[in-house]
Amino acid sequence: MALQLRKNVLNKHFAERKSNKEYTILLVDDEKENLDSLSLVLDRDYNLLFANDGLEALNLIENKDYPGDIHMIISDQRMPKLTGVGLFQKTSELLPDAVRIILTGFTDADAIISSINEGQIYKFLTKPIDPIDLRVTVRRSLEYYSLEQRNGQLVIDLKKRVDEVESLVTAFEKFVPRQFLDRVATEGVRNLDELVIGKAQSETVSMLFSDIRSFTTLSESMPPQDVLNLINACFRRLSQPVHANSGFVDKYIGDAIMALFDSTNDSDESQAANAVRAALGMQLALDEYNLERIEEGYQPIEVGVGVH
Repeated sequence: MALQLRKNVLNKHFAERKSNKEYTILLVDDEKENLDSLSLVLDRDYNLLFANDGLEALNLIENKDYPGDIHMIISDQRMPKLTGVGLFQKTSELLPDAVRIILTGFTDADAIISSINEGQIYKFLTKPIDPIDLRVTVRRSLEYYSLEQRNGQLVIDLKKRVDEVESLVTAFEKFVPRQFLDRVATEGVRNLDELVIGKAQSETVSMLFSDIRSFTTLSESMPPQDVLNLINACFRRLSQPVHANSGFVDKYIGDAIMALFDSTNDSDESQAANAVRAALGMQLALDEYNLERIEEGYQPIEVGVGVH
């Protein structure tokens, strides 16, 4: 009695078999018997596509919505219209990551070896091909492919994470100086949870404060934009000596500057000396700024500086 199966049952069966297979292999050979033999060896474990020559394989790849679905090409070398190496060369941009295995007769081996790099050939197998050797080669090469893909994704993920950290640090720097951020997050800022609230650390640092004398009285007689221009001009000039002497501005408070001198490579005395040099440099910068103000018809200003 003949065994009969409904067409929809068969279609469901083949769809389920295909869904359980992770990799897709394109088999290319101008002899149908060779394609059938390759299929017998590989069909159980892989999704298979077939092409009868190099040009047909090239057209199949070019017309796929996503060529990257093809993970491996196994091609015969000697084919009319387009050889196996020629096919690999033409598909190097369409399928840059696909594993390429070429099948060749022994007499063609020298020519294949010279074309390995040009055609991005992973391996060549000489005919007659042992089924076990073919199965092992395919499995190992796809393991290599999988490892390369994972490594590539790790690089992408790492770069993305580095970009995120750099963006986070850039955002922090709008409110907190980088030097201060380096001190409170010595292991680097990877996420906000690593900044421990309430963590105390006692160290000796030199501090510098400066403010514009009689600023309240001065600002009350000026339009708001002029007040802003004055503060920006002062801060820009008075901050430079701080940076030039290994310090950094911790914050601006109204018309005042708070700066810290905390280089881990300097002694306490060196930090204090840097703070004093910065204070003297601020006075010199102020003298130059006052000359500009006088030339423009404005009154000179005074700035007080204290170091602790």
